[in-house]
Amino acid sequence: GLGSSARSAWRQTQRGTASSSGASAANEFVHAASPAVPSGMVFAASSAATTDFDTVEIEKPATDYRVYRAARLPNNMRVMVVSDERCDRAAAALSVRVGSIFDPPQIPGLAHFCEHMLFLGNEKYPKENEYNEYLSEHGGGSNAYTAETVTNYFFSVRPEALDGALDRFAQFFMAPLFTESATQRELNAVDSEHSKNVQQDGWRNSQLLRSLVQPGHPLNHFITGNSETLRDAPEKQGIDVRAALLDFHDRYYSANLMTLVIVGRESPKELLALAHRHFAAVADRAAVVAKDA
Repeated sequence: GLGSSARSAWRQTQRGTASSSGASAANEFVHAASPAVPSGMVFAASSAATTDFDTVEIEKPATDYRVYRAARLPNNMRVMVVSDERCDRAAAALSVRVGSIFDPPQIPGLAHFCEHMLFLGNEKYPKENEYNEYLSEHGGGSNAYTAETVTNYFFSVRPEALDGALDRFAQFFMAPLFTESATQRELNAVDSEHSKNVQQDGWRNSQLLRSLVQPGHPLNHFITGNSETLRDAPEKQGIDVRAALLDFHDRYYSANLMTLVIVGRESPKELLALAHRHFAAVADRAAVVAKDA
């Protein structure tokens, strides 16, 4: 979980933290790292074999044997790496600073739908579920969630399979296909998730509170999406939901809004090189979001 070294580093430097082995740990650290890694922290070049990286060192207790580094890729993606030579699972998590409050007013649930669709093929790996199949074959797993102001993706895998997992993971943020067939099928999955949610008191309470927020406020809307908001209503309004998905991804899935955390057995320099190799090609669209988001 989020240890004292991480909390201390975040409080004192506001430069982020790092994690122990496992996807949940990497996922916790990505939240702490999200707000800011100093803009001066950049890679000097793309070749890790010959390049020293400008990084932020993380304060930690003497009993913590792991090595943490924070940096910023040339495309303005923030990166935190954790070198843990004892870990039995490598892991990564990537947070995008966009969530359900950025849904177009006419398509509630679009951010959540976009999260689902990124698992279903991209230009480099067009086969649906290639990513999850690779993780499963190498003792790993993955998940994701959409909150109001952030969308988070994470996985764990055997340490020796980290490179291949990162390669597949990075494609989520470059060129997803959003095929017509997958769009229609995954809409049913989102609708099923909504049906499951309405059975849960916590979810119903959350939606009730949203309904009490002043109309027009970003929190006063339905965030999960279902067949009504993602298919029926848009069809009646002549809205192409697939085109809206592509536009949403192009607009907000920008490297400057992303924070990546990687945990592995490799040295900090090697982990930073992996981050650079796989994620430096994610486009920096200089996306802008509301200051309080």
